[in-house]
Amino acid sequence: MSEDGATVEYAALNDAGFDWWTEEGGLVIEDPAYCASVSFTVGSWIEMLDKYSAE
Repeated sequence: MSEDGATVEYAALNDAGFDWWTEEGGLVIEDPAYCASVSFTVGSWIEMLDKYSAE
């Protein structure tokens, strides 16, 4: 944000743009509803990894 509170956008240097990333670049676009529905399960799985991998 600028000093007066306005949002300032800067172009990313050498960015190919959204169309390239979604069509050719292999960007994975996540479904927010799915992510929310599995967040507890994934979080529990990550916590379990620490218990069995640390020795």
